[in-house]
Amino acid sequence: MEFTIRLGSPTEFKALQDIEHASDECFASVGMPEIFETGNVTAIEDLQHALNRQNLWVAADASNQPIGWAMSIPIDAGLHNEQMCVLPRCQRQGIGKTLFSARIAYARAAGFERVTVSTFLNVPWNAPTYERWGYRIMKDHELTPDLRQIQKHEIEHGLIGDKRVVMAYDLSPTTSPKTSNDDKPTGTGKEGTAI
Repeated sequence: MEFTIRLGSPTEFKALQDIEHASDECFASVGMPEIFETGNVTAIEDLQHALNRQNLWVAADASNQPIGWAMSIPIDAGLHNEQMCVLPRCQRQGIGKTLFSARIAYARAAGFERVTVSTFLNVPWNAPTYERWGYRIMKDHELTPDLRQIQKHEIEHGLIGDKRVVMAYDLSPTTSPKTSNDDKPTGTGKEGTAI
């Protein structure tokens, strides 16, 4: 599938919310249908805020229509992945991996020390995929005040804390994203309310 990565546009916010909701349906296959059934999606205000910071990336098809997207927020000395989602019909084609690589490149160029994500430990397209891509599970003593606040917010919104982990991709001049044709993501889901 042919696609490009670019910054999002305010005219696409509703389409991005639709992509998020559609991609959440995959959680039913791992015994978590409530994620899809609640219909919770990223608020327009949050999408606008991310776009204002140039932290809203869109994967667009050959017709320039959104088929996936990712957004991040700067916290502490890092960039935190709030969300990444891909239309179900477009999953397993490297779109998530390419969005991930775009965020790593942005974070490195901006001088961040790490990229983090709060994600489900045992959902195949969450922590196991991030681990293949070079992330590591952070130890409790490594969690910054901002990361602890994100965890608290997730629990308040129904995401079960013991099923989730915070992971970090540590940036250094010699670190580059792991790449492999076998590492195409199986999909997406809740990141900041999370992937």
